[in-house]
Amino acid sequence: MPRLPAISLLPAACLAVALACAGGPARHPKAPPEVPGMVYIPAGPFLMGSDDGFDDEAPAHRVVLPGYYIDRQEVTVGEYRRFARAAGREVPRAVGHALSGRDELPVVDVTWEEARDYCEWAGKRLPTEAEWEKAARGTDGRRYPWGNEPPYHGGRHWACYAATLFHNPVYPRIVPGDFYATDRSPYGVLDMAGNVAEWTASTYDPYPGNAFSSPLFGKGLHVIRGGSWRSSAELLRVTRRRVASVAGYHRNDVGFRCVRDGGG
Repeated sequence: MPRLPAISLLPAACLAVALACAGGPARHPKAPPEVPGMVYIPAGPFLMGSDDGFDDEAPAHRVVLPGYYIDRQEVTVGEYRRFARAAGREVPRAVGHALSGRDELPVVDVTWEEARDYCEWAGKRLPTEAEWEKAARGTDGRRYPWGNEPPYHGGRHWACYAATLFHNPVYPRIVPGDFYATDRSPYGVLDMAGNVAEWTASTYDPYPGNAFSSPLFGKGLHVIRGGSWRSSAELLRVTRRRVASVAGYHRNDVGFRCVRDGGG
């Protein structure tokens, strides 16, 4: 089973000093190899969490990650169907009914275990919360993958979320991964604000230094990240955490994407 990467926390006050004192001539590392369907997220620090969101998002803190690859789009119905056929698994109920014949759409209605098993079958793994958030927001601390502007501005919606159904009910609830090209992170990863929410490898626990107490902390329940077609604008923020409240949890707005180690 693939191992999750080590995460090191770096206090904000120390980060600038560490970067300024690195010393030595500038190095130009070799570009990582391209992996079809995946985006490389370079090693380094980023700001995780928020001090002005929900209690479990605090405190904002610096996290340092090694380099890794993440799927550009969410795993599709067609991709999951190939896994189910190869592994002798049943497809999720939504795939056999509502999403029948729509292989280009993100797969939903999968449990955490099913998502994990697919990623392992594909030679990958589920992303940690930190990996997911860095891929979604980059290193500038933005609120949404595209920046700090609200999801509806400039006369159009920037992601697939609940308001798109209200304003234009002919839009489908779930759309192909490249339907909203504006829902794009600084690295070019798609649909990390809307469309379907996504499983992570992380369990629901407080961030270091957070005094907030939740009865769900420490229960081994897994975190879901990203908004979906059911979400309000406030729930599309890249720092928002959602937790599967029971074992075996699955919903028609929850899918997943995978990562793989990339060195660096």
